[in-house]
Amino acid sequence: MGLGGHLIWTAVFRNLQMRTGNRIFICRKPKFSDLLHGCLYDRSFCARDDPVFRNNPRLDHPATQIKAGWEERVDSIAADVIRRLGLETIYERVVHYLSQRSGQHWIHLDLRIHHYVEKELPERYIWRTGGHAVDLILKNFNVQAFDHRPELYFTNEEESEAFQIRQAYGLTGDYICIEPHTKEDYFGDLRAWPMERWQAVIDQLAHADVPPHKVVQISASGKPSLKGVIDLSGRIPFRIAALLMRDCVAFLGTDGGLMHASAAVGAPAVILWSGVNLPTLLGYPEMHTIVRKVAECSPCGLKGGCAQNRKCMLGIEVDEVLQAVIGLLKQRKR
Repeated sequence: MGLGGHLIWTAVFRNLQMRTGNRIFICRKPKFSDLLHGCLYDRSFCARDDPVFRNNPRLDHPATQIKAGWEERVDSIAADVIRRLGLETIYERVVHYLSQRSGQHWIHLDLRIHHYVEKELPERYIWRTGGHAVDLILKNFNVQAFDHRPELYFTNEEESEAFQIRQAYGLTGDYICIEPHTKEDYFGDLRAWPMERWQAVIDQLAHADVPPHKVVQISASGKPSLKGVIDLSGRIPFRIAALLMRDCVAFLGTDGGLMHASAAVGAPAVILWSGVNLPTLLGYPEMHTIVRKVAECSPCGLKGGCAQNRKCMLGIEVDEVLQAVIGLLKQRKR
């Protein structure tokens, strides 16, 4: 699970706390040695410094403990036995049941019953149905979501750092943030839109009937840069990029971690959506302008290797994206 998945969890946390009034303890499922100590969580794991969960006032983190060598060996043997007997699902459901009976919200991030993937095959994911990912997770807690918006909480030091960056690069007026790249770890290049089309959008936007805007690229390090932009790729961490998006007039990107972050900070966004999954499952169509081509094979869940030549993404034309961006800018100005 990447940063996008963790941001989805923050919406789950908010809904749970506001519905029940209880604080949230986030953890991973216990291993056998943890159960021997009476703990319903993995004592060696802590998400306190996670880039998404950091500084979140809704969360508590159990104390961590370095496990002894014999405990690690016991955990490894027990996990192998559970796997060989096919008891993983039963084990996880028992852990979830016991944690809910404890009177506290122990949230095990790694329980498969919480995942929005129904089944993983060698070549694809089969998605769960029944609503947004936040809704699907909350069903396990018998709670109904009132919205799907993620959350990020920033420190004063991070606010100051973002302010200094805006000052250093002259981002004191309206500016646009863009991420033309997509993470390929899970779906290969299936969510990618050609760089030359991103460049065409930037070039034509400069001559459109809207005030000129500086454009800031906030990609990961080592990624190709667009021309005519302020390229901060690899120069700022994820949380500072989110703060830059919070103050921009538009974010342009695809389904990924920064898309979820843009929703968390309330940035107006134009999102190019592939056919890998549905925006109603992992997106924010109530907040973002979604540009997509509906293909009969969608949502395919493929991990790569599209036999349809990625027609869901390559079918999106430059003018469609350009008009969506112009419309967003004009709407924001009004």
